[in-house]
Amino acid sequence: MKSLVLTSIVFVTSALAITPTAAEPLSAAAIAHLDSAIQTAIAEDRIAGAVVLVAKDGEVVYRRADGLADIEANRAMNEKTIFRLSSLSKPVVTAAAMRLVEMGLLDLDRPVTDWIPGFRPEYEGKTPTITLRQLLSHTSGIGYAADEGGTGPYNQVGVQDGGFGRGITLQENLDRLASVELRFAPGEDWNYGLGIDVMGRVIERATLLPLEVAVRDLVTGPLQMSDTTFHVPAWDLNRLAATYRDGEQGPVRIEDDERVPLLGMSARFEHSRNTDPDAWPSAGAGMSGTAGDMMRLLLALSSEDGFLDGMAIETMMTPQTPPCPCWTS
Repeated sequence: MKSLVLTSIVFVTSALAITPTAAEPLSAAAIAHLDSAIQTAIAEDRIAGAVVLVAKDGEVVYRRADGLADIEANRAMNEKTIFRLSSLSKPVVTAAAMRLVEMGLLDLDRPVTDWIPGFRPEYEGKTPTITLRQLLSHTSGIGYAADEGGTGPYNQVGVQDGGFGRGITLQENLDRLASVELRFAPGEDWNYGLGIDVMGRVIERATLLPLEVAVRDLVTGPLQMSDTTFHVPAWDLNRLAATYRDGEQGPVRIEDDERVPLLGMSARFEHSRNTDPDAWPSAGAGMSGTAGDMMRLLLALSSEDGFLDGMAIETMMTPQTPPCPCWTS
């Protein structure tokens, strides 16, 4: 079965608290091992290219850009390359939500209807309570249209997963989502899904700001993640990496609105969505950014510099789900 091949963005961090002393450099053997792994993955056509950053004790101790960001244009990968972040959008938006928890504007154990009164999906003929914590931990009973393989209730009502779809608003997508029965009672199981996108609308209602503005003011602005946005501007299109899937002879460029097998799902991708300012902002899959920007976020979340207080970081680092939630296929 074919799966997805992307130009890659990789981050590794170690140590949860940044120490005031300089980080010990990586050994020559460790650097050689990393170099070899990246070069092998590119040579074997498992990835088109990569930007890899490794941080230790709060400092970047390894950085490498290799391969191509765009095979057809023969454009080399570099540290300024912008990637479609897909589900790496989730930690960015989750950090924004946790800042609002600190401010007292959100409460993780309150129902989503406190902020979106009309969001009331049913389960077995009843309307159960869905909390913000359940949205963030994928235990709300909400899934993805991609789980259905192209057919099913989500697809029938036109739910958009965030990696594809335009022509509607975020609220309209949630209205469609709320019209479909939950997959299980909230808190009773785990299913990767659109919960973070629902949280994106909660953030809008709590802040009285568009999601793009709220995330900028709460996270990407303070952390100087200047290349991380919901829509890549025209002047940065030459920095945006192309997306690829596996092919018989190597990576094959993904066309707009193409379905690609991915982790047992049939995922739809619409790569031009990330450059469309009219596309609804997907908190779960719609952002773009650089490796350096994402490393800034990871270091902020693993430090004691005041970006988030200790309680918020502890909550984010504490497992919120049953053991080993995962795909089985």
